Amino acid sequence: MPIKDLQKNKPGLARAGVIRLGYKVKKCNKCKEQNYAGAVKCKCGNTKFGKIYPIPADHFVLTDAPGVTEAIKNPKPTELRIYLPFNGIEQNFPAYHQYWVASALICRGDGEHIQYGINPQSGDIIIRDGQAIKDFETKDGKFRAGDIMTCPGMTHDTYTKCQHCKPNAMLIVLLRDMPRLAYYQIATTSIHNIVNLTEQLTYIQETIGRLQGVPFILKLRSRKISVPKNGGGRMRTEKYLLSLEVDPEWVQRLFTTQNQLANPERQLLSETTIDDDIIDIELSQQPPSQSSYSQIEPPVWIPPNGNDDSDEPDEDDYETTDLDRFYKHVLDTISWYTDPNHISDTMTQLELVYNLDDEESIYDSLAQHANAAADAEADAVA
Repeated sequence: MPIKDLQKNKPGLARAGVIRLGYKVKKCNKCKEQNYAGAVKCKCGNTKFGKIYPIPADHFVLTDAPGVTEAIKNPKPTELRIYLPFNGIEQNFPAYHQYWVASALICRGDGEHIQYGINPQSGDIIIRDGQAIKDFETKDGKFRAGDIMTCPGMTHDTYTKCQHCKPNAMLIVLLRDMPRLAYYQIATTSIHNIVNLTEQLTYIQETIGRLQGVPFILKLRSRKISVPKNGGGRMRTEKYLLSLEVDPEWVQRLFTTQNQLANPERQLLSETTIDDDIIDIELSQQPPSQSSYSQIEPPVWIPPNGNDDSDEPDEDDYETTDLDRFYKHVLDTISWYTDPNHISDTMTQLELVYNLDDEESIYDSLAQHANAAADAEADAVA
């Protein structure tokens, strides 16, 4: 028998990897060379770096998508052959206004109501589905359980922390060149990407009647867009944006079939060669209307084996072997740390909780802390 309040039989997919739209880098203070965000020492030997910042790429970055480079035989593709795993736009491309601190999601809203919010000091969930679920107090006032919690959307001006909020969206795809039922996620904070993909998905869904099972081509294309410039005003600059279209070969077959069906003098369908997946536009069995991805609320931590809605993490949720490997990687690459306890104490100080999916950002935080601590020690000696 299942646990009724835990095993809710919601459809979900395993995650196979992450496909990124750029790189995280930091600039050497001495030679100004760009280095990978996790680098401890520049090629010139300097160990002092500036702030970590993202740079866009003109191709899909596959470093966190194991096996994809070999499957498509291209380390820097500008196009990907994909399927979408669900029929709903919100399931394939969930988008929210979100405020993150390190690896913790503090607030998530849909532009009308706050759907999820936590108290960053205690980690308690205080807002769910547009309502306060317990009494709490912030700089913006006192709130009581049952209060309607509105989300200001793009204005980001209702609450003090809104200024740190920005749109976040994640496209969930299956790769046609990787025959497995496991998804790859592509995150974007670009307003242009969010608007364009939503419009394209809406049109395709209304025209064809479904999204699931349709072969798509996801592209990164150069476009001139208008952006704010320093000192006021706006300027046009080149950006690489996501674009989604149905595979042209599939569209040609669809048009051919539609012409045959529309011809009053057509032969019997049994005498023509028509693919069942084109004729059967209406699925015989519609998939569930919601996915586990869009329903499960992200807690402050994300254990390797799934989300946990409890107020405190269970130690059993973490894979010790992964943590040991991570500690070894930190000790091998960041000389400032002396042993696993040193790393653990630093993570506690920085309020970091290990999980497999966030290793990169945790490593970056540890590297930044080590650089800052090493600089402080050097200044003290001097």
